[in-house]
Amino acid sequence: CSICKKKKPATEFYRTRNLRYGVSCRCKECFNTERYDKEKANRKIHLEKSVRASRKYRLKKVWGLTLADYEAMKDSQNNLCGICGRPETQQSRLGFPKELAIDHDHARNQIRGLLCTSCNRGLGYLGEDIERLRAAIAYLERYKA
Repeated sequence: CSICKKKKPATEFYRTRNLRYGVSCRCKECFNTERYDKEKANRKIHLEKSVRASRKYRLKKVWGLTLADYEAMKDSQNNLCGICGRPETQQSRLGFPKELAIDHDHARNQIRGLLCTSCNRGLGYLGEDIERLRAAIAYLERYKA
């Protein structure tokens, strides 16, 4: 084997028509290890590209926005949440930082701005009901330390 420098029987090498003796110059073990290491190194790059492509497609399909439109909205908010004024801190299940969520009025289907995951979920869980939000504020103020 040209990698591990061990003498091994021909059955330990992959067959190939491209080389003179019909077998690879690397043993199966070294070949697979090298291939796995390359795949592992490139996996994150491919995932990032896939996530970006998926995001771009979803922005266009669901919201009718281009990636440039979304980036302009982010820039106008200084990449901060429209409610709490903090950056997004949560990560996706793949380990990538999440993007700010697009907040929209469900009744009018109109985009309002960008929110962090926590604020977006909070609005959703309270049904975007202003009276429930006021009641939640009053509740918190009543028990403020």
